[in-house]
Formats: sequence, C-alpha cells, structure tokens
Amino acid sequence: MLIIQGFCIQQIIRDQDEDLVLVGKSVNTLKHMSYKIGDELDQQAVMLDDLGQEMDTVDTKLDGVMKKIAKLTHMDDGMLYLSLSLCRFVVALHLSISLLGKVQRFLFFLGKEKAKNVL
Repeated sequence: MLIIQGFCIQQIIRDQDEDLVLVGKSVNTLKHMSYKIGDELDQQAVMLDDLGQEMDTVDTKLDGVMKKIAKLTHMDDGMLYLSLSLCRFVVALHLSISLLGKVQRFLFFLGKEKAKNVL
C-alpha cells in the first residue's frame, strides 16, 4: 500500500513538473509579447508626437488664414471687390494654363495617332 501511495505521489509530482514547464513556456511567450507591445507603443508615441507637431503647424497656418479672412470681411466694398476680382483672375489664369497644357498633350497624342494611320 505504501509503495502504491509513493508511486502515486511521484506521478503527481511528475505531472506538476510537466505543468510547471508549460506554465514557464507560457510566461516566456507572454514576456516576449509584452516586449513587442512595448516597442509598438514606443513607435506609436513617436508617431503621435509627429502628428501633434504637424497639427500645431496646421493650426498656426489656419490662424493666419482666418486673420486674412477677417481682414477681407472688414474691407470697404471697393477694396473687397478688387480683392475678389484679383482672386477670380488668378484662379481663371491657373485653370486656363492647366487646360491649355492638357489640350496640347491631347493634340500631340492625336498627331501621333494620325501619323501611325498614315504610315
């Protein structure tokens, strides 16, 4: 009876040892995962700092634009009309130049296609 009890106790100890080995492996895996999570958090902290700096820059620029808009709204009618006319002219000029470039590229491409058809 004592031999059987000793054998049972030894088996229980072996089972517990195996379980402890598995627990140790799990703890080791969790340790490596926590290191990776820490590294990821460090990288994201840097990205958040960069984003914060970019937001500060955008905020500063937006403040400047808002001040300019406020200045425009306080102009007398003649000056406001002149400013808006100038803005329209600049936009129209930009669109015209952009459209002209597209038309030139299209005509160049069309000329190549006609030359291929003639040959």
